[in-house]
Amino acid sequence: MSKYHVEEYSFPVIGYQLKDGKAKLHNVFGTASYMNNNVFISAAHSIKNAQESEFAGMAFRDDMSSNTYTYHYIKEVEIFEDFDIGIFTLHNGHKNAKSNPWLLQKISALEDVYSMGFPHGYEPALKRLTTRAFKGHIVTYRKFDLFPSEPDIYELSFHCPKGISGASLKILGCENIMGFVIGNSATEIVVFSEKEIDESNGERTVYERVESTKFGIAISIQNLMDIKSNILGGTFREYLLKEQLLK
Repeated sequence: MSKYHVEEYSFPVIGYQLKDGKAKLHNVFGTASYMNNNVFISAAHSIKNAQESEFAGMAFRDDMSSNTYTYHYIKEVEIFEDFDIGIFTLHNGHKNAKSNPWLLQKISALEDVYSMGFPHGYEPALKRLTTRAFKGHIVTYRKFDLFPSEPDIYELSFHCPKGISGASLKILGCENIMGFVIGNSATEIVVFSEKEIDESNGERTVYERVESTKFGIAISIQNLMDIKSNILGGTFREYLLKEQLLK
């Protein structure tokens, strides 16, 4: 992977308020990626959670060597509920935001992947934003039956905490976007079960011990290609091809 600063490509989706004429950060709700032309993409639930604050927007580091940020509030939003994905524009864009190409190629199980963003990214006591990166592998590629549309998703070997939702998923060793993190999924199996019956009133108590495994979940970009968008002025595929962002 080439050397670059995380905050040139990954941006915190934030909620903030104005206090005495100054912006005060409430929290970080997710991570966004840039699609050119002042268009950003993130998880739909991250955008909607941020909108519960007085202002929803993004924080941009003024200079990669400094720790000061400028907040830009969200102007226009488009939500795609079937995939928990949303795109938006900002009142003022940012000249230093950079985009990565999207790669229309399914990743095989055990292939190494990574994601970077802002999980638990705001430390109120220190008033500091923190980036974090996660590396692991693809567990499987399957349908996600918890959504009515049953989109194609990647199960990831790493857990995805609050704040990294919306972050792009990339193959280790390159910067091509393969999907977007939307959360976690848990699998449980019963490893021990015992029944206790109270004969006096017919009550039955069941004790169970379960084994639980959590996987990160990322929506595959394959799902988005033919969706029409007002903000993009056509389908995702058409827009990405026009911007030379689709491989």
